[in-house]
Amino acid sequence: MHLAPVWGYGRKGNEKFNIPPNAGLDFEIELKNFEKAKDSWQMNSVEKLDESEKLKTRGTEFFQQGKNKLAVIKYQKIVDYLQHESSLEGEQKEKRDNLYRAAQLNLALVFLKQNETHEAIKHCEKVLEEDKTNVKALYRRAQAYQNQNDFDLAIKDYETVLTVEPDNKAAQGQIVICKKKMAELAQKEKKLYVNMFKNLSKDEDKEKVGKSSAEKMDAQPACSLQAAGEMNGDHVTPKLDDVEDGMFDDAPATTATQS
Repeated sequence: MHLAPVWGYGRKGNEKFNIPPNAGLDFEIELKNFEKAKDSWQMNSVEKLDESEKLKTRGTEFFQQGKNKLAVIKYQKIVDYLQHESSLEGEQKEKRDNLYRAAQLNLALVFLKQNETHEAIKHCEKVLEEDKTNVKALYRRAQAYQNQNDFDLAIKDYETVLTVEPDNKAAQGQIVICKKKMAELAQKEKKLYVNMFKNLSKDEDKEKVGKSSAEKMDAQPACSLQAAGEMNGDHVTPKLDDVEDGMFDDAPATTATQS
């Protein structure tokens, strides 16, 4: 295995080990022992519970270190182990439920951190299928809705939290924030529609003016139009006697206009 200098001793090097500055390090790793983990179908219920405990601990360590992808792998493994374990009773069932729900809630939290709101909602709903008043699932789903600007759905979940925990300050505060955001969004939409209708009205007025001008031109007599053309310096067909007198012999090919 090779380590770049930045991951080794860097610019200083290490005199004790005779490593110069900015030196890369090469390691030889020898595997002494290996034990393949059992697949899910090879485990009994007790083994799955024990393994899930270890996975939860490891996943939380990864999450705290910011290694979200590795945390997701550990938490998802717990879900795979326990989602179909429905025959347990007593303490084992309680342990299974706690581990399973914790894994789903932690997955929701990781995806919230990554702003993957649809995934977060999905994992919250898996918990709510088993426990409709789970405060963490309701709160995290509300956060995901809020991040999607689905403020009505977010408020509904926050209010459900308050029916379970009436003194939940976080839920109370988020309801206020959601209502404020809704008001701001409504104001922006109002301005957008006002400007849109103003532009439509201007376009209609221009169209009316254009039609009115065209109608006036159509109604104007032909002789008037000819006179107007002469006054404005538009091209006028020369009279026969002008041509014969040679008035246009030296005129350029393009039509001259009066200044």
